[in-house]
Amino acid sequence: MFLSPRLGARPRRLRACTVDLEALIRASLLIAAAVAALIFLRPARAAGHPPAWFIEGALCLHSGWHYTHHRVKHRRPEYVLWRRGYWRTWKTSGNGEGRWDAANPPYGGGLQMDGGFQSSYGSEFLARFGPAGRWPVAAQILVAYRGWLRQGWGAWPTTSRTCGLR
Repeated sequence: MFLSPRLGARPRRLRACTVDLEALIRASLLIAAAVAALIFLRPARAAGHPPAWFIEGALCLHSGWHYTHHRVKHRRPEYVLWRRGYWRTWKTSGNGEGRWDAANPPYGGGLQMDGGFQSSYGSEFLARFGPAGRWPVAAQILVAYRGWLRQGWGAWPTTSRTCGLR
């Protein structure tokens, strides 16, 4: 119910507000900067692990088979990478890049990375394990993702076309 002021009553006086306007503006700017830092300055994804769609593409480059991270009933995943399973679905017309432990100088690993690619995008694995053919599968895929972020699928021109990635 709407209450109207009494007739003849004196209007109330508002108290003077003693807020420091500059301090309020500074505090709100600091809060806005903190929120922006939380939202926009997150660490790059390559520091963690590649997204599922990239891993599916890399597995296709490796073997010539398409993979999915969606569960396939009554089958175990062929790969479990970063706690996610990957199931083989169908074969492409190509053969893929080769075995994960392949050592075909100057290329190595299941994604056939040359020495320059290995040292540019996976120097810590190169120092720890040696050539890419000795790296774990997850390390090879992570290094391929780092290279893909800079070069795209062009580092694997033929097999990326065969897998439908370009």
